[in-house]
Amino acid sequence: MVIETKDREPMVKGALEIMLRQKDIQYSVDVQEYLKATQHIKTDGIVKEFADKIVGKETNPLKKLS
Repeated sequence: MVIETKDREPMVKGALEIMLRQKDIQYSVDVQEYLKATQHIKTDGIVKEFADKIVGKETNPLKKLS
């Protein structure tokens, strides 16, 4: 028996090409609230410095993930 998944390699099948073409992602107002820093989840200072070291100068959000 062979079991095949179709969602494991979206990049290979070109399913996420639309994400690669976007230069600037605009999030809706509903989503923006959840992207803000909080007292417990910081997005600046040492956290930002460390994240910048990891992703370097990469701007493509999909390539930042790998």
